[in-house]
Amino acid sequence: MSASENVYNKKVYTLEQYGFRPHPESMNFGELISHIANIATTNYQFCAGLKDSTPPALPSPAGKDIIVKFLSASFEYCSAIIPNLTEEDRNKPHNSPDGRLIGREILLAMYVHVAHHRGQAEIYLRDKGIRPSSYKV
Repeated sequence: MSASENVYNKKVYTLEQYGFRPHPESMNFGELISHIANIATTNYQFCAGLKDSTPPALPSPAGKDIIVKFLSASFEYCSAIIPNLTEEDRNKPHNSPDGRLIGREILLAMYVHVAHHRGQAEIYLRDKGIRPSSYKV
């Protein structure tokens, strides 16, 4: 089981109402999980930027099982890139969803983005009476 599956699967698979939206202006739970992985703005884009490449072409996920696979695949994609970054990769500027940043800043931006939305996902679950799994590094 990948690290992302350990972190997210218990949450993602326990939410019965994937379309749950805690507030009319909020994303629903499925949209939130898709957003974390999304090719245009998040995991795929951050990690592709670190290697100065284009993220892989992927469809927009729909349905719980596909969204979970999409999220896991986004972390696997990044897990293949991040450990292989050189000191030069970490110190030179790259394109990212947040503009042109040095590699270290992209890694921080990605971490902050995922942590922010993980917290958001936990609130969605708690609103439905589901206790989220403990955080593990």
